[in-house]
Amino acid sequence: MRSSSLKLLAVSGVIVLLLAIPLMPLTKYQLHLINLIVISGILAMSLDLLFGFLGQMSLAHASFYGIGAYASALLTIHGIPFWIAAPLAMALCGAVGFGVGIPTMRLTGFYLAMATMSFSIIMSTLFVQSVDITGGPNGLLNIPSPRFFGTELFGPQRGFVGNYYYLLIACGIVTYAFIWRLTSGRLGRTIVGIRESALAAASIGINVRLVQVVVFALSCTFAGLAGSLYAHLILYISPETFTFGNSLLALLAVVLGGIGTIWGPLVGAAILTWLAEAMRQFGAYQLVIYACALLLVISLIPHGMSGLITSFVRRKVTAAEATDEQEAPAGQLAAPTRTQVEDPRAVLLEVQGISRRFGGVQALSGVSFNVRSAEIKAVIGPNGSGKSTLFNVISGFDRADAGAVRFGQRAITGLPAYRIARSGIARSFQVVQLFGRISVRENLLLAGQRSHGAGIVNSLLGLKANALADRHNEGAADWLLREAGLYAERHQPAATLPYGRQRILEVARALATEPKLILLDEPAAGLNTAEAFDLADYLRKIRDRGVTILIVEHNMPFVLGLADSIVVLDSGQTIADDVPDIIRCDERVIASYLGTPAPEAIDA
Repeated sequence: MRSSSLKLLAVSGVIVLLLAIPLMPLTKYQLHLINLIVISGILAMSLDLLFGFLGQMSLAHASFYGIGAYASALLTIHGIPFWIAAPLAMALCGAVGFGVGIPTMRLTGFYLAMATMSFSIIMSTLFVQSVDITGGPNGLLNIPSPRFFGTELFGPQRGFVGNYYYLLIACGIVTYAFIWRLTSGRLGRTIVGIRESALAAASIGINVRLVQVVVFALSCTFAGLAGSLYAHLILYISPETFTFGNSLLALLAVVLGGIGTIWGPLVGAAILTWLAEAMRQFGAYQLVIYACALLLVISLIPHGMSGLITSFVRRKVTAAEATDEQEAPAGQLAAPTRTQVEDPRAVLLEVQGISRRFGGVQALSGVSFNVRSAEIKAVIGPNGSGKSTLFNVISGFDRADAGAVRFGQRAITGLPAYRIARSGIARSFQVVQLFGRISVRENLLLAGQRSHGAGIVNSLLGLKANALADRHNEGAADWLLREAGLYAERHQPAATLPYGRQRILEVARALATEPKLILLDEPAAGLNTAEAFDLADYLRKIRDRGVTILIVEHNMPFVLGLADSIVVLDSGQTIADDVPDIIRCDERVIASYLGTPAPEAIDA
C-alpha cells in the first residue's frame, strides 16, 4: 500500500515538473536541448523494448529513426499535414521493421548485431546516394513546422520552442504508457519469457517467432516517431544524423540508464545528450573523454542509473511491502481442471515408423509405439539411442525424415512446437529450461495464460476481462505450487532454486498449460533417492488426475517403480515394448542396456 502511494506520488510529481519546464526561466538553447532529450528518450525507449525486454540487440535503430524523419519530412513538403504524415511515417517504419525482422529475428547475439549493422550501413548509403529523394549529402531543407488549429508549433530557427515541447512531451508520455502496458502483466511475461528461454516459451504454446517479429516492428515504429519529431523540430535533416554511430549512442543510452526499465533509458538519453553538448569544447579529444566517462560509469554502475535509484528506493519500502503481503488461504485456490479421459485404455499418442538422420548418423530408424490415456510410459535405452531426438520430433522441435505422429485423432507430424503445445502436449527438457529471472509463480502464470485467456486487446488495455482471467490463472498457479511443494518459494527467481526444485518447477509449469500428455526428459537426473521418491509420488498424482506421461529416464529403480509400460530403444530402433516385469528380464534389453538383471524398483 505504501509502495503504491509512493509510486503515484512520484509519477504525479514528474508530470507536474515536465509540464512546468517551459514556464521556467530557460534560454532558447536550453529548451531546445530539452526537446532533443525528449526525442532521444523516445528513441531509447523504443530500443529498450527490443533489447531490454525481448533481449534482442539491434544496431539499426538510427536507420529507422532516419526513415521516420525522411518519410515525415517528404510527406509534409508535398502538402500532407504533419498529423497525417507522422502516423504514416510510423506505419512505414513498422512495415519495414516487420519485413527486416522476419529473417533477422531468426538470429541471436553477435549474428543479429551484425545483420542489423549491415542494414544500418545499407540505409546510410541510400540516404546519401538517393539525391532525388533525400537530397543526398545536402539533406532536406525547409521542412514545414506542424500546425495545430492554424497555429504553428515553431522550430528553433523560427522562434519560441515551448509549444513544440508540449507536443514532444505528449508523444513521450504516449510512448512510455504504451510500452509500459505492453511489458506489464501477461503480455510482458510473454515477451520476457521469450528472452529467458525461447525453447521453454515454445513448449508452453507461444509463437516465439511471431512475437519477436511483432516486437521488433513495434520498436521500429516508435523509432520512426522519434525521427518524425526530430525532423519537424530541426526543420532540416541530413544523412550524418542517422549513421551507425547514432545507433550505438541509442544503445548506450539504454545501457547507461538501465536495461529493461523503460524510464531508465530516458535518464540515459538525458545524460548522453547533455554530455555530447558539454564535450564539444574539447574538440578532437571529445570522443576520448566521452568514451572514458561512459566506461567509468558503466563499470561502477553495471545495472545503470535506474538500478542505482531503485536499489535505494527498494531498501526504504521492502519492510512495508513485507508487512502488507498476506498468504492466500488454501481454500481460495482453484485446482486445475481434471483431464477428461473417455476411455482409459484408448491410444492417445501413436508413433509410427519415425526415422531421423543427421548427416551420416541415423538417430532414429522406424521407431513405433503407442501411449494409452492416463498411463505412465517410459522410454529407456543407452546414450545415443535416440531418446531425446524422439522427444524433439514428437514435440515439434525437430522434423522426422519419415514416419508419422498422431495425437488423439489428429496428425501432428511436422507441426511447429507451439502448435503441438497448444494441442495438449507439454514437455520438460534434458537441460532444465526455466524462465530464470522471473519468479517461480510467474513461470506458472506465463504457462497458464492460454488456458485462462483474455485476448490481446483486453490485456493491453487492462480491462475487466483481463483482471478476471488473471485471478483464475493466479488461483490455478498457486494450487499447483502447493501441490508441488513450491509455494513457499513462489516469489524467488526461478534460477535461484536448487537443481532438484527446478526439475519439479519445470513439471509444474508444464501442468499449468492443462495438457493431456506430458513429455518428461530425464526428470530424475541429479536427484538423490529421497528426491526421486518424492518425484515419483508427485508424477503418480498427476497420472491419477488423468494426465498421460511419457518419460525418458536412466534411473532404472525409478522407472521400474513408476512406469505402467516401457519402450526400449537401441541405436535408434525399438527393441522392446512391454510392462516393467517383462522388460527387466528381456535378454535383448539386458544385452544392450541393463547389462545385468534390473535393480529393485522404487515404490511409493
